[in-house]
Amino acid sequence: MKRLATLAVAILLTGLAGCSTLSGPVDAAETVEQKAAAVYGTYVIALELAADVAENESTPDSVVVALADAGDAAQPVAVALLEALLEVNAIKAEFEAGETSEERLDLAIDNLNGWIDRAAPVIDALLKAVADAKD
Repeated sequence: MKRLATLAVAILLTGLAGCSTLSGPVDAAETVEQKAAAVYGTYVIALELAADVAENESTPDSVVVALADAGDAAQPVAVALLEALLEVNAIKAEFEAGETSEERLDLAIDNLNGWIDRAAPVIDALLKAVADAKD
């Protein structure tokens, strides 16, 4: 399973080569929920790859510190993004059941969009740190 995850990360980073950004996964998303899931999923994959690079004994300490700093910066924003996504899903279910208003759903979606906007730069920085470490 670890090899499959590593392969998925390699494919992801190959697709992001040069710019190391979220644009590929996010551009493929059709809804705000899919966009949030793409951003969060990219964070999880990049974090796992960063850990793999950091655990390699040949990785210089400065690179390990850079990866840790990038991961630490991304973590609270990624958690908030995931929480906002879960909130949208819950409110959407309530809305579809007739238990809440469209306005409440719209506010939750706006909040989720805000977290996507806040998460993108710090996750891009994590992706860049991982790509730089692999060079």
